[in-house]
Amino acid sequence: MTEPPGWPRAALVTGANRGLGHALVTELLERGVRLVVGTTRSGGDAPAGAVAVRLDYADADSIRAAGAEVAAAVDTLDLVVNCGAVNVAPGLPRAESKGPAGDLSGAALRVLLDVNVVGPALAAQAFLPLLGPGAVVVNVSSSRGSLALASDPGSVGYAVSKAALNMVTRKLAAELAPLGRTAVAVDPGWLRTDMGGDAAPRSAADAARDLVALLTRSRETLNGRFVTTGGEDLPW
Repeated sequence: MTEPPGWPRAALVTGANRGLGHALVTELLERGVRLVVGTTRSGGDAPAGAVAVRLDYADADSIRAAGAEVAAAVDTLDLVVNCGAVNVAPGLPRAESKGPAGDLSGAALRVLLDVNVVGPALAAQAFLPLLGPGAVVVNVSSSRGSLALASDPGSVGYAVSKAALNMVTRKLAAELAPLGRTAVAVDPGWLRTDMGGDAAPRSAADAARDLVALLTRSRETLNGRFVTTGGEDLPW
C-alpha cells in the first residue's frame, strides 16, 4: 500500500461547511493536496479552493448525484472522510434524541440513524468505484459509540448511531482489505464546534492536523480499527 510522496493527491470530505469537516478541507488544501472536494447539504460554503458538491446524508438521491458529479471531475480518490453528523434531530426536543429513555421518540432516533449511519454507508458506496490503490475511507466516530465504555446515561441516539457506524466500518474494512484499501473509524475527541460547544478542550483545526498526520504516517496499519487521531486503539 506504499504510495509516492504527496499522499493524498485527491480527497473528499463531507460536512465541509463547518466543524471538523471544514477544518479537514482547510488542512488538506494547506498541505497542497491537488484536488479537495468538500460536500455540504447546500452545495456551497466549503472552504475557498475546494470543489464544492452538494451531498445531504438524509437524501439518498443527492448522495448518488454527488457520486456521479465527483466521478466526472476526478478518476481516483485517495481519501474519503465521512465527517457530517448530528447529535440531536433538528426541530425536535433534545430529549427525544438524547434521553432519558422515557422521552426518546422513534422519529428522532430515525433521523440520527439516517444521517449518522445510512448516509455515510451510502456515501462510501457512491465513492467506492473511485477508490485508488492504497485509498482510505475514514468514518468519523466517537467514543460514545464504544459499547465497552458506555457507562453513563444520555446521548442515546448519538451513541447508538456511532456504534452502528463502527460496524459499518468493520464490514467495509473486510471488503476493502483484499483490494488493498482501508476503512477506519476515528474518534477526533471532544471538539469546540457547533456540536461540541465552547467548553470542549480541543479545536477542530488541531484534530484535523492530527488526523491527516495519522493517515499519512500509518494508514497501512489502520484497516478495521477504531482509533483516536493519535492512533491509539479504542475498545469496541
